[in-house]
Amino acid sequence: MSISYNRVVLIGRLTRDPEFNYAQTGTAVCKCSIAVDREFSKNNEADFIPLVAFAKTAETMNNFLKKGSLILVEGSLNIDKYDDRDGNKKTFTKVVVNRFNFMEKKN
Repeated sequence: MSISYNRVVLIGRLTRDPEFNYAQTGTAVCKCSIAVDREFSKNNEADFIPLVAFAKTAETMNNFLKKGSLILVEGSLNIDKYDDRDGNKKTFTKVVVNRFNFMEKKN
């Protein structure tokens, strides 16, 4: 029996306003990305991590978040594999958001 666990917890700021639409199935989809500072970076480096949320979480993120919002995100790591136009194998890593929390008080 194999045991696996896929959980990601991040705190960062949105790098742009969320992109919101509905999938063909009617499910709400929200895409955005956050900048997460590297803990031991001497040059103030950050990682830019794509996020995707679905259903009610997607609607809430779209309604209340904007570029610069500081949030805590909980979710799972998702790695998509695909072939580009030239037939080269590519991967795309993102975090599928299960829930998020606001990390700043509203003005």
